Amino acid sequence: MTGRFEEVRRLVLEAAEVPPEERTAWLAQACAGDDALRADVESLLSYRTSDDALLRTAGAVARGLPIDPAEAVMIGSWEVLDVLGESSGGRLYRARRRGPDTSEAAVLVLAAGADTDRVVEAIAAERDALVGLKGIALPIDHGRTDSGDPFFATGFVRGQRIDDYCDQSHLTVRDRVQLAEAVCRAVGRAHGLGVAHGALTTSRVLVTRSGGAATPIVLGYGAPRASSGDGPAVAAADVAALGGFLHELLVGERPTSTGSPPAPSTRVLEMNATSGAQRRRTTPEQWSRELRGDLDRIIGCCLVPDAGAVYPSATELANDLAGTLANPTGRGAGSGRLRRRLRQLGAALRGTRRDR
Repeated sequence: MTGRFEEVRRLVLEAAEVPPEERTAWLAQACAGDDALRADVESLLSYRTSDDALLRTAGAVARGLPIDPAEAVMIGSWEVLDVLGESSGGRLYRARRRGPDTSEAAVLVLAAGADTDRVVEAIAAERDALVGLKGIALPIDHGRTDSGDPFFATGFVRGQRIDDYCDQSHLTVRDRVQLAEAVCRAVGRAHGLGVAHGALTTSRVLVTRSGGAATPIVLGYGAPRASSGDGPAVAAADVAALGGFLHELLVGERPTSTGSPPAPSTRVLEMNATSGAQRRRTTPEQWSRELRGDLDRIIGCCLVPDAGAVYPSATELANDLAGTLANPTGRGAGSGRLRRRLRQLGAALRGTRRDR
């Protein structure tokens, strides 16, 4: 194995054992100013965790280990560079297109089965629907391997998981809401085309940086699990998932799945919140105050059983998050539209709590 790939392999394995909050400093020291090496390691680390849900869907467990280029194989027009994960259900690769266009992609090869024709057709239809959408890692190719197994490719994203990026960059609550709004708008654009994601979590969103700007990119569209359809049913599951996404990004943990979860502003005071507050450049008390009011209500209503009735699409959710940015006090002093929406959210929350 070449020295470069051996070094990347070693650093990926070692970095995976470093706590996320310490990883930025560790990588800076381990990569010793080699920006290209650090980018390779960070990207593989991100896919090692962000594609874990996708690989579990195919019955897989992610590994994220690079392979020797001398051992490269071809998948369609794609030359394999790294193995990102594998199991009996499928294998995920990082690959480079052979020819004048040497763009990179994440290529998932699924084990052939009775419904592989349906899978390939669904992937092709979703790719056609999503062409041109911003904020989404788009499916760019699909087909079959020489052995007949279906594969699909999406543009390879060099970035960090959004939760790791937020914590390691010590982003404030407001900064996190801005990123979350961009994610919701990307998902909402897909909803407008009748395409749902079906497995949204913080692990499925990577943040890239260009010219000092941070841009979140949603992974996982074009996967066999993503669903299509018409009307609110398309968006309802994604809206609920975005509630969990917001809770994790703003509170630092997934919401409880049993009973009636406390409001986010209450939960941060129940936790050992000092380290979480430091990662948001604030105090536990101020952290709670920033969540109290509008953000409490918005997250709470994403998590009610009929969230799709309150938020017909993720675009509506994005609009309300934008309203909180315009109205940081969270006390209903924003636009008339936001005040009307929040009255609806409050009524939905009260009705849900009475039913429990």
